[in-house]
Amino acid sequence: MRIKIFLALLLASVFVSESTVLAEKTHIGNTYPSLGRGIRPLGMGNAFLTMKGDDENTIFYNPAAIRDYSNDTRFITNLPVPVVEINWSVIQLTKDLFDFAGDIDDAGSDSATIDTFQTFVDNHTGKFYSLEARTNLIGAYNRYFYVTVPYDSKLGVSFRQSFVPNFEIKSTGLAGVVVGSGYGFFEDTLTIGAAVKTLYGVENEQIITTSDILASSLDEFKWNGWKRGIGIGGDVGVKYEIYDFGQDWIDTLRPTVAVTYQNIGDTKFRLMKKNGAPDKLPQSVSAGIGFFPVFGDVHTALLVDVREINIKEDFLMKLNAGAEAKFPLIIGKPAIRGGLNQGYPTGGVGFEIGKLVWNMAFFGKEVGETTRQKGGYRLANEFTWRF
Repeated sequence: MRIKIFLALLLASVFVSESTVLAEKTHIGNTYPSLGRGIRPLGMGNAFLTMKGDDENTIFYNPAAIRDYSNDTRFITNLPVPVVEINWSVIQLTKDLFDFAGDIDDAGSDSATIDTFQTFVDNHTGKFYSLEARTNLIGAYNRYFYVTVPYDSKLGVSFRQSFVPNFEIKSTGLAGVVVGSGYGFFEDTLTIGAAVKTLYGVENEQIITTSDILASSLDEFKWNGWKRGIGIGGDVGVKYEIYDFGQDWIDTLRPTVAVTYQNIGDTKFRLMKKNGAPDKLPQSVSAGIGFFPVFGDVHTALLVDVREINIKEDFLMKLNAGAEAKFPLIIGKPAIRGGLNQGYPTGGVGFEIGKLVWNMAFFGKEVGETTRQKGGYRLANEFTWRF
């Protein structure tokens, strides 16, 4: 029964990020951006640094695009339905976990418990499961400022090849206030933006081994066991639409370049630490180029980003590329998207129906530690209300 309680709270942690914390480090990596990742960008390979500021994801990718908004203030929220990323195999994992808990309860000896755990791990070895939920509780923006109250929670479960039976769990939660502003030069062809974020972070990262199962140590869900703290971070970004030099082809393509520096100096959760602070949000330098030709009534975007230039890893892990075609004169203002994220294909669609914006995406990402080691595919859905 204790194992079942643990599993129920574990699965709930993606929405409340409340679970026990052990000290072991897992191999489950971070995502980019670490806060407020958008479904529209994911459909186009998660390339978004040079995108015009015409949706609510702007501040989380490049605050310089705040200057692209209109003078009119708009309000946004994802409530009552959060943004969700899920790989469908996590649904089967949920069933398998509760079956496993029942088998552990029925085991009559330590040897039977070990065999049950070994079988469970063997059946899932090499698989990665993930579930993410996030929302902008409320936000407001115009071309002078952007303020939002986001919540972002992630749960990853990884079964790696190992001589010792185990599986890894990492659950994180971030909530806080993000405020940004932008300024334009040369008729806004050059824009500079900055954002400051004050975040409350909670983290659970553990490696579950046979000894944990035998000791029944997984039912200690005490608040004092969580890693939690408050951190303050900052992002800056620059975006420049290249001068056309009187050339029609440049004017048609509207090439734009961008550079961002996010989580300057690392966003560390130093304040109010309990049982250790959550992992820092590592600083990241990224650059991108985009083209925005218009063909009749079709608005297109072609983007390429190189992320986390300052981090030593394979180039393909840093590469994001995608395209979007929008049809603003058709009912529902549909958009179709496609791209490559770390070498894996992505696709998506979007609609604007009155005040409701609906985006969906299917995308692959690297869940291993090196290029093309282990691809994971996810479905994502987002409803946003704009007022």
